[in-house]
Amino acid sequence: MARNLTGLLSAFALSLAAFLSAAWLVAPQSLLQAVGLAEAPKEETSGGGWGAAAPEPEAAAPMIDLSNLKWMAWTPETGAFFLFIVGCLALMTALELRRPGGNPRHGVLGLETTRGDRLFITLLGSAWIILLWVAVMGTPLWGGIALAIVWGSFIFWKA
Repeated sequence: MARNLTGLLSAFALSLAAFLSAAWLVAPQSLLQAVGLAEAPKEETSGGGWGAAAPEPEAAAPMIDLSNLKWMAWTPETGAFFLFIVGCLALMTALELRRPGGNPRHGVLGLETTRGDRLFITLLGSAWIILLWVAVMGTPLWGGIALAIVWGSFIFWKA
């Protein structure tokens, strides 16, 4: 019973992370502007006449001020990436609360690893796979993502 519940919990957490990542990618521009993750488009003023003398209207203040984060160049893709990482961490936290320890095991890498170790190895390896894919093949990244998923499955299954 507990094993089935843990499986359902992990499936739910991964589904939630995937849903939030996808929702971030398709979020309307107005929603991104409301939370301060996108700038409102600038209206062009006329070249002369009475309209040029009018002061520019003040933009509504965003709900969350992220002006200090402009250097990070947030895009929907980077937002989806960070939501996925947060989902993975939430899943690992839930699993650790449900079954502490994670049953360390000795796998093909020659290391004794826990769930957290395997997640870290998966994320680190996936980053290198994507970087190598971009360096060798360029875009689109679907092939690199597929290889990263295969890598993660291998690590959680055999390591």
